[in-house]
Amino acid sequence: MWAAGYGQLNSATLLLKNGADKNYKGSHGQSHLHLAAAYGHHDVVKLLLNYGADSNTSKDEGNTPLIYGAQGDHPHVCYELLTRGADITMTNANGLNAYKAAILKNTSTAKAVFENFLVQKIVNLSSEIF
Repeated sequence: MWAAGYGQLNSATLLLKNGADKNYKGSHGQSHLHLAAAYGHHDVVKLLLNYGADSNTSKDEGNTPLIYGAQGDHPHVCYELLTRGADITMTNANGLNAYKAAILKNTSTAKAVFENFLVQKIVNLSSEIF
């Protein structure tokens, strides 16, 4: 669904309503969610997740939509994926996870989203312990 990669929300909605496979992967292993995340199309990412797309789907080499969102410095995409179940610890074939990808690409806003998310997880865990 090229509509996802080009941010065509209306076209993507129409395709999904008419039965398009929300988790379809192309010849290079990219899902619609990979494309939308890579190009920062937050509204399409949200749509795909609302239709039940797998937030932890991975390409052939293990890259996830969250890694793509981090590399492109798309904070809204990263936040949406994290709050919808994307696993920040998933690594690709080179051992790279989304947080490391943000650090290596020097993507400050995506990195800040991850740090805030992780701090909140620690705070929540601490409150459960005490």
